[in-house]
Amino acid sequence: MDGEFKGSIESDSLITIGKPGVVEGEINAQKLIVTGRFHGVANCEEIEILSSGQVSGEIYSKVLVIERGSLFEGKSRLKGAETVAATAKPSNVVDAPKNAAKDAKSNVAPLSTPSHLPEPKPQTA
Repeated sequence: MDGEFKGSIESDSLITIGKPGVVEGEINAQKLIVTGRFHGVANCEEIEILSSGQVSGEIYSKVLVIERGSLFEGKSRLKGAETVAATAKPSNVVDAPKNAAKDAKSNVAPLSTPSHLPEPKPQTA
């Protein structure tokens, strides 16, 4: 796309915004390559912002490439990360016993001044 466009674009393949291109809206595609300007929401498997590209808005992708010299301002999210983060539990993590917090409080010694330091003097008003 080398012209100006406002609206939604959907494709099962590649969308390219050329250097003279300006797109504002929503893009849903397999792959998006930006060498022009894009403002809006992009939801693609792969997004590449090349050195002359400018993107502002929200992008959701599995693969994101941002070349040196390009501009990206907005929010980027890894597609599928919410599902993985919510369900994944590292193998070395164990659940604490239900009374762990209560037991920890009962095992804490009261604060006191170490024996090698003088006791603090009370402040007078």
